Amino acid sequence: MTRAQLLATGEATDYSGNTNEPCLRYSLRAGGYAGYSVALKRVVYIEFTGKMATSRGIRIGSTEDEVFAAYPNASADRMQNVYPRVAPGVFYTIGIWDGLVELLILESERQDCAM
Repeated sequence: MTRAQLLATGEATDYSGNTNEPCLRYSLRAGGYAGYSVALKRVVYIEFTGKMATSRGIRIGSTEDEVFAAYPNASADRMQNVYPRVAPGVFYTIGIWDGLVELLILESERQDCAM
């Protein structure tokens, strides 16, 4: 999604940073943030907050068991991050601490905005 498309949705309310930075972080009306890469000229991640949920019902506060029930083939790393792929080149980063989801980001494999 381009910056113009993001703004045209009416869902982006403001951004932090300045246009000289490589990434702009837009606040979303429903909560969360969209990360826009200036170099790639597109949105490269969406950070979920509050009650925002994936299409399979995972949100901040979901349990580790719920994550693996929703995404049984997801890979995980030793830091308890889970990486379910949802489309070619697109995946979630789900951070689990003490058995609960504390971080939820939908992101592009090809991006230059560090989270």
